[in-house]
Amino acid sequence: MSLTAEVIRILGERATHQINFNLGRCRIDPTAFSRVQSMLRSESIGVQTDPDLPDRARYDRNGPTLFLWSDADENQIRSDADSKALIVHECVHVITHAQASRAIDGIEDETVAFLAQTLYRLAIQGYTHQGSGERGGDYSRTIHHFRDRPTGRIFDAAQQIVFDHEMLDQTACTPLFDRDVERLREAIRAHPAYATSAS
Repeated sequence: MSLTAEVIRILGERATHQINFNLGRCRIDPTAFSRVQSMLRSESIGVQTDPDLPDRARYDRNGPTLFLWSDADENQIRSDADSKALIVHECVHVITHAQASRAIDGIEDETVAFLAQTLYRLAIQGYTHQGSGERGGDYSRTIHHFRDRPTGRIFDAAQQIVFDHEMLDQTACTPLFDRDVERLREAIRAHPAYATSAS
């Protein structure tokens, strides 16, 4: 299986189809992920590795190409929930780029991408709000471990939105408003990697 086929497979997973929300002009839902699958199948978007990638993945809108870490292969991706969640994050950038009639603000783009990444990561481990046990399970413990680091604060804020709105138990789209995501936006703005995106 190729990297492109693995990305297509991830976008068709049940966990990805549990992501269903809108914020401002961004609608992140199963239909949007299906459109990305179609773009990948038609090769409107490329997928390739990049040995010089400073982060583990990024979406280049000019390519358009989804770049993955240099040693990425479909077996490694399939066995690592965090890698799959990161691919979902980058595919949200594809969605926002396709949906925006005008350029979307960088912080807004990262807000919906981190929220989708968090939803996927919680869904893939089988978390539901109706279930018993610790909220978020292993992922919560991971987030707690990194809570005092910039990326940990982002995931902590995103997870709180998921819990506050019971987003994993919804069958309909969850509408989100600016007030709902302000803590997440602040955490993104405070992260050194996104400081230049702050408006």
